[in-house]
Amino acid sequence: MDCKDLMVKDLVYVVRGYDKHLTIEKVKGVIADKDEPYPVTIFTGETVSLNDIKPIPLTEEILEKNGFDFTKRDYGVCCEEDKYGDVELSKDKNGFYLSINTDEYEILRIDYVHTLQHLLRLCGVEKELVID
Repeated sequence: MDCKDLMVKDLVYVVRGYDKHLTIEKVKGVIADKDEPYPVTIFTGETVSLNDIKPIPLTEEILEKNGFDFTKRDYGVCCEEDKYGDVELSKDKNGFYLSINTDEYEILRIDYVHTLQHLLRLCGVEKELVID
């Protein structure tokens, strides 16, 4: 990952200890200096290296925990109304896609939780995602 990939409130994995176990943490701050050895501050107040930050893969289980329901339509779409128009999250065998129906229709592929968080924020949907 790169500093520019992260925003405050993003959920990420942080690699911990000798056994390299992963903990889910919320980003509290990012220093946009690639020479800074510990540019990411997490919710606990610790600073961590980008080498210790891993993206959380987006899964259907995570989406279901957060109220997205793919059973509402035959082709796997759930909708969230927002102030900019319809935001639809769909899935197929290759992954998840966010469709934004405003003046122009756009479809964006989403692979990671933090990417979904960014896109929802850009669409005006403030949603605190639950991972565990």
